[in-house]
Amino acid sequence: MNSRFEFPYLTTLLRIFLGLIFIYASLDKIFYPAYFAISIQNYQILPDSLINLVAVILPWLEFYCGIFLLFGFWHRAGAIIIAAMNVIFIIALTSAIFRGLA
Repeated sequence: MNSRFEFPYLTTLLRIFLGLIFIYASLDKIFYPAYFAISIQNYQILPDSLINLVAVILPWLEFYCGIFLLFGFWHRAGAIIIAAMNVIFIIALTSAIFRGLA
C-alpha cells in the first residue's frame, strides 16, 4: 500500500499550509532585502561579496517554492528546494550557536 494515498486530504492541507508559511516568511525579506542581508551577514558564513546576492535571490526562491506548494504545480520540486533550504538554515544556525554568535 502506498502511504501517499492514505490521507490525500491531509497531505493537501499540509502542503497548502506549508506553502502559505513560506510565502508569508518571504514577504518581509523581499520588501526589505537590506535587513535580510544584515541577518545573513551576522551568521558570518558567506563572503561579503555574496551576501547581497543571496539576500535578493533567496527570498524569491522561498516565495516561488511556497507558490508551487500552495497551488500544487511543481510541488515536489518546491518541497525538495524548501527541504534543502531548511537543512542549510539548520547547519548555519548550528554553526552560529557553536561559534557563540548572537
